[in-house]
Amino acid sequence: MDECPTCGQTLPPKTGLPSGVALTKTEGKLFEIIRRAGKHGIASDILCERLYADNPDGGPVTARHVVYVLVNKVNGKIRDHGVAIRSQTHGPWPCNYWLSKIALLLLLAFLPLATPANALACFKTGEIISRTNKICLYDCLGSTRAININFTRICPITIQSGPDLDSPLEDENDDE
Repeated sequence: MDECPTCGQTLPPKTGLPSGVALTKTEGKLFEIIRRAGKHGIASDILCERLYADNPDGGPVTARHVVYVLVNKVNGKIRDHGVAIRSQTHGPWPCNYWLSKIALLLLLAFLPLATPANALACFKTGEIISRTNKICLYDCLGSTRAININFTRICPITIQSGPDLDSPLEDENDDE
């Protein structure tokens, strides 16, 4: 452990990466950029610029998509350690990323809502209206899921997600 040269207190680790997590070089760089951005996060275009700053051609043309995929991969590796990269969505792509602690106890309290053994409850994070459709966005343990419903309907608060599921807890085709 490092100590502060002025006061002698133990300093926190230089990396916020939980111990026992193995990330690729690019995943590690992504994690550190987002961690250093703090609680207000970092805009996706700035994140792309910093992530590919060492690349002579500035990175891939589809950098926003690559970052989205990398975030999902990193979340799969860090989720069990109580942290996740969160995102705020505007349009089809996340526009802001930040690191967040996961409230595991709260999450575990809601897991029984998922009836099949391999399903889990996803919680609504936002919605987008597109002509006559409404796209409801959900957070499923750090992964983003979406359902498409009629724009006059209200997005369900939770949906079930799993290998064979990606539907709301109520039937989305019912006319009320």
